[in-house]
Amino acid sequence: MVNARTIPHNKQAWSHDEYRTVGQKLRQEREARGLTLEQAALAAGVTAHNIHCYEQGSPAPPDVLVKLICEVYHCSLHEIFHRVPEKVKTSYSRF
Repeated sequence: MVNARTIPHNKQAWSHDEYRTVGQKLRQEREARGLTLEQAALAAGVTAHNIHCYEQGSPAPPDVLVKLICEVYHCSLHEIFHRVPEKVKTSYSRF
């Protein structure tokens, strides 16, 4: 399993609102599965504070961590990036 603590943050130049869009989707998916911040963090290998910050949009989660979180939440990248601005999707397009 990937250890998210060693993954560098996404360096894309997005606005705070664009970061928040991805974060809001991550939170919706986590809550839809009944996971607490602590449970999600433990499964993803980061702290609950990290998950909380990603959900609030600061900072943007690293590329690989978004994929890992999708695996933890049993959702697709499409579910996270549906209705997300195109330039945000483009930076994650390698997945």
